[in-house]
Amino acid sequence: MNLLDLEIKIKDIYNKTAETEAKIRQEYERYSSPEAKNIYAQKLIDDKLAECKDRVQTYRNAQKGNIEFAYKNLLEGLKPNQEVINSLEYQTRLSNTLNLLALSKGNIDTNQLNFICEAMDENTLNIIKDAYKDNVLLGKYIEDNSIATKIEEANWTRDTGKRALDFEDESYMNRLARWDIENKFGIEE
Repeated sequence: MNLLDLEIKIKDIYNKTAETEAKIRQEYERYSSPEAKNIYAQKLIDDKLAECKDRVQTYRNAQKGNIEFAYKNLLEGLKPNQEVINSLEYQTRLSNTLNLLALSKGNIDTNQLNFICEAMDENTLNIIKDAYKDNVLLGKYIEDNSIATKIEEANWTRDTGKRALDFEDESYMNRLARWDIENKFGIEE
């Protein structure tokens, strides 16, 4: 699972939650209408509205758990792939790439480092970054593809998803979270 998959999963959870909450609220709509006071006792109205709120909150909490589960699956994929890192093919390719870096003084096409990022070989990336501190393009590429950066982005994505599920809270952060999910999530940059 990658960050785009997490965004798509959260967007699906968000849409499903909005749909389900609307259905739950619709079931109790008759108790919140102005005519309800003329038809039902106030205690029944209060009980039914509290029941509605409880069902919505229970469902919302379950969906937040689903977001957390998707987030943990993403984190599992961000661990260094020792099987790949220890393979002869990887070591050969790494040796060739490090030699190329040394010969070019760090001025190589950063796409040649993709295999290191795919293996989540954070140690090698940090060594390269330290060895070629003066190469801004190389440093930015390594920073953008570091595990720490991916975890930071995943944390923001998870937190945005959880904030967006609180449909009743109209705070700026919650409205912004809903806008992000509706307009940015699931779109490859």
